[in-house]
Amino acid sequence: MSTSPWCKSISICPKENYVVVGFENSIVRFFKTTNSEQSRIEKLHHHDDCRDCPPVETLSFSNDGLVLLAGTRSPRTGTIMIYASRFPFTGPAFQELSTCRYRVPLHESEDNGITSAIFRTGGGSGREDNLICVTTWTQSGTPILIQPDDNHRSEIRSITSSRQGTLGSRIQCAAFSPSGKELAMINEKGHLYQISSLNSNPMDIRRIATSKELTTKSESFAMSYMNLSDEDAIVIAWADSSKCMGYIKKIPMKFDVSSSSAAGDTGLCDHSMQGDNCVPPTPNLLHATISGNSMSSSSRAELEGDKPAVELTNDESSAGTPNNEIDNLMADIKGRLGSGYQ
Repeated sequence: MSTSPWCKSISICPKENYVVVGFENSIVRFFKTTNSEQSRIEKLHHHDDCRDCPPVETLSFSNDGLVLLAGTRSPRTGTIMIYASRFPFTGPAFQELSTCRYRVPLHESEDNGITSAIFRTGGGSGREDNLICVTTWTQSGTPILIQPDDNHRSEIRSITSSRQGTLGSRIQCAAFSPSGKELAMINEKGHLYQISSLNSNPMDIRRIATSKELTTKSESFAMSYMNLSDEDAIVIAWADSSKCMGYIKKIPMKFDVSSSSAAGDTGLCDHSMQGDNCVPPTPNLLHATISGNSMSSSSRAELEGDKPAVELTNDESSAGTPNNEIDNLMADIKGRLGSGYQ
């Protein structure tokens, strides 16, 4: 089976054993990094002819590395469909989570489709439910949390009178924290929000950073909670094709690193498996990887009280200038990516 040469989405598993790439026609290709095996091709659907099937717009591993989600959107109805594969990701790998179908009308003036479909493994001492977050860059597609086991849904909306501003519906990217208790999103205004109290109504939605540069949809964007060598941070990365530049920035902060799946069952994964591949790994570095040599780091972001959000700015005059903090961050990133980093 041949695939289009154009990648639509990409994800790296937390233990870096797999790189998974999504293509047109609902085709996913698995590359195993631990040996020289030929890559394996899987289809999201179980029929033979996929010529008219939608592209794989999103791919993401859960923080424990045991669940892989793929997201597509129907070009005829606008319905978002989520497919799940579980460790060890052997074919036929994917099954549709029919309870997670989400219809977002087509033909809006600025419709950039699905931007995130991410999975939080349930369980732990708090007996949290499995949770899927779906975001879009559309006017109608409000960010939503779905419990795939019972189809319970919660829209993520800011309180209109809140001093934190409005999250909105055009979302660049979303990421769960390692514990699954927090959720980060960047919206069309370049504002970074952290959402907590995910089971409450209303949720706690706080703006923690702002940027004047991320006000348009980026085709090369990634965000992740990371535990760096000396601190915890939310790390964001994107490319600016007009400048032929890539940027990596971090917002230092504290978050709960205890896993919500420590004693839980995903409902999609076989926890009876033993071996290194089943041990909950370090949270993944980035959902997609971009390169670049212009970076800056923000000052510390505070969540308490009404302290102002951190502003993320580029200082291009400092590109290439030695900086211990940047060097340490890049060393940590290179170490996680391994010898494949250029």
